[in-house]
Amino acid sequence: MSKRSSTDGIVSLITADVRSIGTVKTKIQNADAIVHAVDVIYDPTPENPAHSKIVVSPEFFGSNNKQRNVFKLLQLALAELAEKNGWTLEPSV
Repeated sequence: MSKRSSTDGIVSLITADVRSIGTVKTKIQNADAIVHAVDVIYDPTPENPAHSKIVVSPEFFGSNNKQRNVFKLLQLALAELAEKNGWTLEPSV
């Protein structure tokens, strides 16, 4: 879904840019870090046949602080890419 509300905006991300993030890591105390590969997969919808979604492998699991932190880092990297490309459809006030 591109918009959850009529006031939402839309950004477009370039697949190669998202894939260039590479990996994000969950560092768990007294254990090896979990490396999550960032990828984009084609996921068409009836409303948007060009739709794709961003995935990580292995998936983030649970709701612990380490997982939330690594998800936040991925969100920040994606926000940077979105800012670089600008709005496709600006949000309305």
